[in-house]
Amino acid sequence: MSSPSPRHEVPLDLIRQRPEVLETLLRAVLDFPLPDHASIQIADSHMSQLVTAQFAADLVLRFVNTTGKPVCSCVLENQLVTDEGKRQSWPVYLVGERSSSGCPTFLVVLVPDDKIEKWASRPIEIGHPGFVLKPLVVNLSRVPKVTRANIELGERFPELAVLSSLAHGNGDGGAEVVITTLGILAQIEGDRELFYRDYIWYTLSDKVRAAVEAMMEAQGFQYKTEFARKYYGQGKTEGKAEGKAEGKAEGEAKGKAESILLILAARGVAVSVSQRARVVSNTDVVLFDEWLRRAANAKSADEVFAAGKP
Repeated sequence: MSSPSPRHEVPLDLIRQRPEVLETLLRAVLDFPLPDHASIQIADSHMSQLVTAQFAADLVLRFVNTTGKPVCSCVLENQLVTDEGKRQSWPVYLVGERSSSGCPTFLVVLVPDDKIEKWASRPIEIGHPGFVLKPLVVNLSRVPKVTRANIELGERFPELAVLSSLAHGNGDGGAEVVITTLGILAQIEGDRELFYRDYIWYTLSDKVRAAVEAMMEAQGFQYKTEFARKYYGQGKTEGKAEGKAEGKAEGEAKGKAESILLILAARGVAVSVSQRARVVSNTDVVLFDEWLRRAANAKSADEVFAAGKP
C-alpha cells in the first residue's frame, strides 16, 4: 500500500491539530447543527474490534460534555477520488464507532470538488429496511475565503485559513487569500506552521506565486520559509539576468508593470484596455512604486491610477 499523499493528509492534520475547524466547516458549508458540548477529542480510528478484517477511518472525533462523556461522534474521511471499495467501508466505520462510543455517530466526507461531491453524496443502501447511510459531504472548494475582510476568522483558526488558501489560492482573488494566510501564519512559530506555508506555496500556480511575491514586496513582507525564500530568490536572479539582457531600466519597468497587473488580476480587480496600456507604456519607476503600493489594497483600478496620493 502506498503512503498517503500530502494532499490527503494535510486537511486531516489541520483538523487533528484544531478539531474546532471541523465544527466551523460543518456550520459554514452544511449548516449542520451540533449538540451542546464542552470540547472535541480525537478517538481511536481503528474498527477491528467488530470484524475480522482491519478497518481504519481517516479520523474520528468525539464531542464530549463537561464530564468527559461523549454526546456525539464524527467519523471523518478525506476522499480525493472515487473509490467504491472505500465507500462501502463507510458503514463499517460508522457502526464501529457507534458501538465503541455508545453515542450518536455521523459520517463526514471531505471532497475537493463538485464531481467527487456528487459521487460521495449518494445514499448507501445497507439492505435492512430503513437503514440507509446518507454521507454528509463537505466540498472544500466551498470553504469560506479568508481575506482581510474576515481576517478575525483566520486569526481564530489559522488551520481554516490554510484550508482556504488550498481551496481558493489558484482561483479569482487567490493571491489575497494566500497573502492573508501567510500573514496569519507569520505570527506563529514552529515546524508545523513552516510546513503549512511551504505546502501552500507548493500548490500555487506560477502566476499566483508571482502575484503573491509582488504583494509581499509591496507590503514589506518577510519570507519565513526556506521554500519561499529559495523560490523568490530564483525569481529575483532570473529577473536580474533578464534586465541585463534588455537593459536595466527597461527590465525593471517591465517587471513592475507585470507585477501590478498580476496583483490586480489575482485580486479580481478589473483593468480597462486604456489602463493596461498606460501601465505597459510607463517608464517612471517612482510612479510604478506608487501604483504597486495602491494595487495591494485598492478596490478598483481607478483608485490605483488616480492622480496624486491616495
